[in-house]
Amino acid sequence: MNQIATIVLALGTLGLVGQNLQAGLATPAGIFNKGIVAGSTQYIGTPFVRTEVSTGVIASVNGTDITVTPTGGDTTYTLNEYSGYTGAATANDPYILEILDGDMIGYIGFITSSGATSSGNAVIRVDVAPGVVAAGTRYAIRPDWTVQTLFGAAATSQIKGTLNKRQASSTADQIQLIGNNGRVATTIYRKWNLTSDAPSQTGNSFIWTSTSTSGDAGKIRLPYSSGIILKAVAGSNYNLTFSGDLRLARLRKEILGYPRYNFVANTSPQDVPLSKTGIQIGRGADASVADTLGILNVTAGTLSQYYLDNNGAWRDADDNLADSVIIPKGTAVVIQRASGNTSALSGDSAVKLRHWATVY
Repeated sequence: MNQIATIVLALGTLGLVGQNLQAGLATPAGIFNKGIVAGSTQYIGTPFVRTEVSTGVIASVNGTDITVTPTGGDTTYTLNEYSGYTGAATANDPYILEILDGDMIGYIGFITSSGATSSGNAVIRVDVAPGVVAAGTRYAIRPDWTVQTLFGAAATSQIKGTLNKRQASSTADQIQLIGNNGRVATTIYRKWNLTSDAPSQTGNSFIWTSTSTSGDAGKIRLPYSSGIILKAVAGSNYNLTFSGDLRLARLRKEILGYPRYNFVANTSPQDVPLSKTGIQIGRGADASVADTLGILNVTAGTLSQYYLDNNGAWRDADDNLADSVIIPKGTAVVIQRASGNTSALSGDSAVKLRHWATVY
């Protein structure tokens, strides 16, 4: 874990405010501020999702193809209405399909193609097969987060940017996304797109840009429930305001096998003790043979490791009981399967994060 052990979390005071977002779907909403400390690197994890655009029931599942019957919100789909995402500024937003009840409750799949409704049904293709799903199971479609929907428009975002076009990304705050290999896959930052110096940290000449793509990077997907690394290397302390809907179901999270790192957001809008998360990973007699969950220690700047013993109790690396150790809201943890456990925890064995209202 040396690759990530030096990352330091700077945790701001987060205050949650509840409100009813829309009566039709009865989805509560919330907002909180997360303090960002200049000169630090930290993990971010938002508990919020974007608002549903369609709900209904699942008619059948064939691998990654899900036949749905929309009944609420948008009930008439057009071809590719919820697919065609490429990350380009002119393309669709990314969309996800969520299973709301039944045995596969909490499954979330990224929509790769979507068909038009015909005789009341439509076929939605997702990236990962959900498994066996009973007919009549409820679902929702919602847009996923992107750089600009989570962090704001480039012209006004609180993320600190470069001050002229010639400056390197290392002079700006960096948003780093983790790929399927457990390593940083892309770095995104705000760039002042003129050769003359920026008069301030706001202005229409700021753009979102990326080290892995050309053009506007504002629509790069930030998958819900995944941790984001923010390297706040520029400017002074500031607050990021996160808001959105609160999901009303537990979440299933696939955990990739060893040696990959899995960056998992705290999807609850409150601090959660390890014993209340619902997380079940591979158990063992000690941390050397069990799957581990890492929480970054703010003061020491080190990654504290925790594991489930053979009786299902959380313990730290010194084998002390750790059930009451907190995962702070607005943050993310690192889960890694034990050496030799190369298979993913998916389907029935996926990690199941408890619904926020049932944590306590």
